[in-house]
Amino acid sequence: MSRTDQVVDGVTAMILDGRLGPGQRLPVEKDLAEALGVSRGSLREGMRALSVLGVVEMRQGDGSYVTALEPGLLAAPLGLVVELQAAGHALHVHAVRRLLETEVAGLAAAAARAPGTDLAAARG
Repeated sequence: MSRTDQVVDGVTAMILDGRLGPGQRLPVEKDLAEALGVSRGSLREGMRALSVLGVVEMRQGDGSYVTALEPGLLAAPLGLVVELQAAGHALHVHAVRRLLETEVAGLAAAAARAPGTDLAAARG
């Protein structure tokens, strides 16, 4: 596993286990690099990858933050994969995208119905 992958996997694990949540600031570079067992250069590379994927937002002079983790934002990189596929070879990618987008829409709808959400409050 590359050091970049180690950063991506480490930050993803922090989000999944609740140590980091949407909108939350990540630890400072030195501390995060140490926690993940990587150099600061590898950390920066991994953070750029997470930024491209829509997982983190890097703010110049203010640190890095977990995005809102909105399904549409996280699914956007899939569109680039489809566009880069040669004509006639993208059918399998379209099938996977259709499945993922359907699941994402279902999760978003379920979250909107959860108690405490604005939509649930408006219905009540």
